[in-house]
Order: sequence, then structure tokens, then C-alpha cells
Amino acid sequence: ALVSGVFATVLGNPFEVLKVRLQARPKEAEAGELRALSAMVREEGPQALGRGFQWAAARSALLTASQVVPYAHAKKTLQPLLGHEGISLHLLASLVAGVVTCTVTAPVDVMKTRVMSAASSQKSVGVGTLLRQEGFMFFFKGWLANY
Repeated sequence: ALVSGVFATVLGNPFEVLKVRLQARPKEAEAGELRALSAMVREEGPQALGRGFQWAAARSALLTASQVVPYAHAKKTLQPLLGHEGISLHLLASLVAGVVTCTVTAPVDVMKTRVMSAASSQKSVGVGTLLRQEGFMFFFKGWLANY
């Protein structure tokens, strides 16, 4: 599960960087995706496409790993309470797994987005600095939207 998550990130990271940049900078999006992509590579070099890869790979691996076990555990725990294996069991187990997955991946997702949206000329801020400056809940921005 971890390897498949990292592999997906290798293929998808350039598109994720582009998507995050276009969302953070609507003016660049007006010119179109291909122009924004070529401008990003021209101005920052091809390494811009790998920006935030470590955070994206960690998020992808954590997401993949944190879905299966919580779902199986919730299903096993809820089945005696519901008395049967039907759609309600799968729905409730999925909701529980979703809470776990969103909570596990939220801090990494926030860091990934912060790094990807920054221009390469911007100095990267560490986790400890962000924690001191913005507080613990900073790492859960967008949690509800992700769930």
C-alpha cells in the first residue's frame, strides 16, 4: 500500500503542483494550464514540477495505509451492533475510516500545499516554526473539506 501511494505521487506530482499553483494564483490560470505550466518551468526550472514531492509522497503513503485498517476494524466492531452485513455496515465503516484518514493526512496535506503553492524563490518555513507561529490547529486547515 505504501509503495503504490508513492508511485502514484511520482506520476501525479507535476499535475498536483500545477493545480495548487493555479488555485493559489487565479491570474495565472486565466492564461490556461499549458501556458502556466510552461511559464513555471521556464521561470523556475523543471525542478519546480517536483516541488513538495516529499510531502506529497508521505501524504499518499499515509492515505493509502490509513484507509484499509480502520475500515476493517470499524466493520468488525460495528457488525455485531448492526446484526448483519449490509450497506449500512459498509457506510458506517467507511465514515469511520474517512475520519481516521483525514486526521492522519491533514498535517502532511497542509504542508504539501504550502510548499507547492510557494514560488521557488520563497524561503521554506519549517514545521516547528509554523507550529509556533500559527498554532496546532494550523495543521488541520481544510480537514472538513477533505472529509
